[in-house]
Amino acid sequence: MNEGALKYKIKRRIIEKQEELIKLLEKKGLHLIVSPTDTGKTYSFMNRINGIFRLLSKLYPNRNFIMACPNKIQNEQNNKSYGVYALVGGVTVDITQEITSMVYEKAEEVLKEYFDCNKEFTLVIDEGHQLMYAENYRKEGIEALERLSRISFNTIHMTATPRT
Repeated sequence: MNEGALKYKIKRRIIEKQEELIKLLEKKGLHLIVSPTDTGKTYSFMNRINGIFRLLSKLYPNRNFIMACPNKIQNEQNNKSYGVYALVGGVTVDITQEITSMVYEKAEEVLKEYFDCNKEFTLVIDEGHQLMYAENYRKEGIEALERLSRISFNTIHMTATPRT
């Protein structure tokens, strides 16, 4: 899934690279961000006040920003901590939401909603390394994420633990 991606290694706080990341998200393509644990990856994108998604949603009102996380707990935490729409369990896709946090398994539903609509979206896949190693129980969700990635304006895989 990361084949052909532009790779960025950030060893310190992600927020310190905010300007570069905003420029990155203004461009189409596939990107991989590698940064150690506890460098504020999710915080830098989702922060309520000056998170990257918040800033870009003002610049690009016709684009939505979606953070895909592997589990329900992370998504519910994103909802509580950052005030974003959490697409988990029985919740349905809402393309009017500027910023969404979703579980991997919701990718098929998101794909159906965005496929024929007139909105662009940026997809950030948190814990991106899990996509390479989750062989069975998430297989359908991962395949849907790959298809979703192909129709997105741009996709960023974000990980602290890359493996070759």
